[in-house]
Amino acid sequence: MTFDSKTMQKIDPVKRQETINSDALNALSPMGNAEDFKPVKELQLEFGQLHPFFQMLYNEHVELNAKIEKLNQAVSIIAKEHVLSPQSLELIKDFLDFFHNEFVPHNKKEEKLFFPLLHNRLLATQEHSQGKNPFTGVKILEDDHIHALRLGAILSNLVYLVSQINDFKSKNVLVNEIRKTSNELAECLELHIFREDHIVFGLGQKLLTRSELDQIHSELN
Repeated sequence: MTFDSKTMQKIDPVKRQETINSDALNALSPMGNAEDFKPVKELQLEFGQLHPFFQMLYNEHVELNAKIEKLNQAVSIIAKEHVLSPQSLELIKDFLDFFHNEFVPHNKKEEKLFFPLLHNRLLATQEHSQGKNPFTGVKILEDDHIHALRLGAILSNLVYLVSQINDFKSKNVLVNEIRKTSNELAECLELHIFREDHIVFGLGQKLLTRSELDQIHSELN
């Protein structure tokens, strides 16, 4: 069964699912579903097989994953203590410093040259949604970036607000929002990194030529 573009927005086109039955459609969720973390076998490459451009992005993901782990630690502490302790606050601030200083430049590296070229190549090979205005898996990756940036901004503001409020009940509400936002941001980033490391980099290396990747890498260094 083939779905139109509105229906296709509910599944992950990064995984090249042109058709899907209704049970599988209902099983997919925006993040955290086991099905979302199943790589496409033919696109999996060892680190040494990756082009230096993808190796650079992969290594930056390793650093980001380490910071996400700190954010997850903060979420666990808040869930247990129900307050924003100095320890959890330090973990969140450490994550946010890295997020704002490193994640945004990382996104721009991908968005400047790689995403547009991959998008065009996916359109040319008909790896896109159905409908009048087809989109490719690149839109999902770009949406991930936007969603993560939005959550990062919200989290930063919540952390600032909680330091300015003395009312116990209001502070509790903010701390709970910090926990939920941190958890959502961590899940969003974990899925996004998985998609790129296990699917997108292999897809990019398959569809783009060596000279194209060399050019992208040279322009971003």
